[in-house]
Amino acid sequence: MKDETKCLHAGYTPKNGEPRVLPIVQSTTYVYDSAAEVADIA
Repeated sequence: MKDETKCLHAGYTPKNGEPRVLPIVQSTTYVYDSAAEVADIA
């Protein structure tokens, strides 16, 4: 097993009914200069 794979899956022990492989959750964050900029989006 490659080091990258070990880093991703280390510490995950599935319980009954859970996925055998750790699910990958894709997420991101955004940076805004002001609250007004965020308010313009919504």
